[in-house]
Amino acid sequence: MRAAYEKYRDEGFEVLSVSVREDDAAVEGFVERYGLEYPFLLDRDGSVSLDYEVTSTPTTYFVS
Repeated sequence: MRAAYEKYRDEGFEVLSVSVREDDAAVEGFVERYGLEYPFLLDRDGSVSLDYEVTSTPTTYFVS
């Protein structure tokens, strides 16, 4: 995802990462450790993953 984002972001490609039931510090550490520049959203209670019927992680969706 990182490579695709870096290659295509100037063409409008976006990546949104959703962390499910993770604590803020863990997500911040992960983002910092890997130098990720795309947005990380927090699904603190897991309700978004239920809405999208996510049954395992990681799960990837491509939307055009």
